[in-house]
Amino acid sequence: MLLDSVAQSMRTPDDRTLYVYRHALLTRIDLLIRQDKLADALARADEAISLAHHCGDQLLMTLAQLARVDILSALGDPRGAALTLGDVAAHIQSAPPSVRGEYHRVLACASLREGRAAEADRHAQRAIQTFDATGNRLGVENLRRSLARVRQQLAPAADSGTRPVCAAAATLHNIAEVFAVSADARVEAAELSDALKTANAVTGVAVADLAAPDTWDATERPEPAAASTVRLDDRIQLTIEPRADITSIATINAAKAIAAAVRDVRAARAYAEQQAAVWPAEPDIDTDLDAVLVGHMHEQATLVKRVARATVTVLVLGDSGTGKEILARALHVYSGRAPKPFIPVNCAALPGHLLESTLFGYRRGAFTGADHDNPGLIRAAAGGTLFLDEIGELGLDLQPKLLRFLESGEIAPLGDVTTTKVNVRIVCATNRHLPTLVQQGTFREDLFYRINIIRLALKPLRERRDEIPSLVTHFVAAAAAEFHKGYLPVAEETMERLLLYRWPGNIRQLQNEIRRMVALVDHGGTLEPDLISDEILEALPLIRPASKRAAIAVSLEENLPSAVARIESEMIKAALREHHGRVDAVAKALGISRKGLYLKRQRLGV
Repeated sequence: MLLDSVAQSMRTPDDRTLYVYRHALLTRIDLLIRQDKLADALARADEAISLAHHCGDQLLMTLAQLARVDILSALGDPRGAALTLGDVAAHIQSAPPSVRGEYHRVLACASLREGRAAEADRHAQRAIQTFDATGNRLGVENLRRSLARVRQQLAPAADSGTRPVCAAAATLHNIAEVFAVSADARVEAAELSDALKTANAVTGVAVADLAAPDTWDATERPEPAAASTVRLDDRIQLTIEPRADITSIATINAAKAIAAAVRDVRAARAYAEQQAAVWPAEPDIDTDLDAVLVGHMHEQATLVKRVARATVTVLVLGDSGTGKEILARALHVYSGRAPKPFIPVNCAALPGHLLESTLFGYRRGAFTGADHDNPGLIRAAAGGTLFLDEIGELGLDLQPKLLRFLESGEIAPLGDVTTTKVNVRIVCATNRHLPTLVQQGTFREDLFYRINIIRLALKPLRERRDEIPSLVTHFVAAAAAEFHKGYLPVAEETMERLLLYRWPGNIRQLQNEIRRMVALVDHGGTLEPDLISDEILEALPLIRPASKRAAIAVSLEENLPSAVARIESEMIKAALREHHGRVDAVAKALGISRKGLYLKRQRLGV
């Protein structure tokens, strides 16, 4: 009745994607299985899988697939069950302990139905170990009830005999559990213990918790004089008494090697998850441009690739220091003009009369001091690309000449009456609002329309904070190589403070700040927060309560990582409540990707 009330509360088809309905399906499936309504349960499992795929709910997908395996096995369709189990394999290694316990519960029941009693016992024991590691007593009870139901169903059937256990398969299961992402060190120790017993390499074995020395997980406690130890982590230790033969010692050495590899893998996973939760481990660097292309910049570079081979004028807009020249170089590199010159010119750096002669060239004697011919930068860039930065600063007297060149491709150097046709691509950039300049009469309207054929707009760095970690990593590596400082890791707190700053000078300011920090740090040191400029630290935002909306206050004396984690956790919880658990809507409201939301929820335990 309760499940029916949940279903009846769904008013529209979109309501079926709500968390409460999706996961109520799992309870419905469990109930139908207990009522032996397996066909109905299978239909509900397929519905749950379809919804999980539509909503991107990986937890629901895995649990529904496991339920489908259980149902198909009970229906006598081992092939269908095996095919579905293969779909689960890609995610089970990284699944939470409760899901891994459910995985082994399903395998225990399936093995029992196939006459593999010994394998069923092994999977049941693994499920119990996994559930016990997280205090999941309900999981243990459900396992026992499921096995009892299967045994009751098999009792009237003719005895088909017990199939032998494959030692290689058992060993592979042991190793898989040891390396499972979610495995507790106590579970890993139990699996290694089981493998050593199966290999007949020990006379005594026990799992000890060093934080509670009197606690042992095995009755065969080894004698201290003959004991050998295998450490799984800082607390859990496997203590064994080996048999006195070479094969047994070699087997124990193999177990120690596996334990060492597990420690390394666990440390690497922890570091990777920590990095992925806030910033990417490695920046995406375009070696041709020597630039970081992630987030917004990657989107713009993708657009550049589409228009690079079309010989049209491109206008790049953006604040100073946002990376406009990088996009201009990308237009050159990705086009067929890459082997030819790329020449940048800052129109604001030269007065009008010098800029004209610099661009268009001059003949000897054209003006005082012109003692030789100068081809000009336009002809110097023939076949390549000329980048006119700060085009909004171009004087009105020079704008008609540039417009004529853009329309005809011809230039006339100062002091020469003949024109020369030049094949060069023009890319313009400015940090000013050109339509306003047109209205004010300081920029020609016809020139504006001539250069505004393809327009690319770069956001300021404060609106591209997801790029900051990759930029920092890239700039640190470049500056460390330049100053011969070796490898310089960036402290997490340092990165967090750099992420909070608004960067009015954009990427250029960030690069200069990183160069300054690298210059101050010792060789091989860590970039700590105290290396950041005082003006940046003093300008970090203070989070204040907002009126008429839910808010969270933060003390300036609170540890920064804990404050950031608390803020993220509360904002995610509020968004989940507001959007009724719809992952897409929550991610959009928070301004992050679905993957980013998943990683944050995993890290914060939301």
